[in-house]
Amino acid sequence: MINNYIMEIDKKIEEATKNKKWVVVAKLEAEKADLQEKMKPIEERTYERK
Repeated sequence: MINNYIMEIDKKIEEATKNKKWVVVAKLEAEKADLQEKMKPIEERTYERK
């Protein structure tokens, strides 16, 4: 399910890039990176919990 969402984000990034909406691209890429981090096993995650 997360993979489908990541594919949707990729499509939105592509569309925003065509329209040169760089702030939108940056936000979508940050969201995508966060989702990819959540998909990793807990031992491999790079961020620290507070």
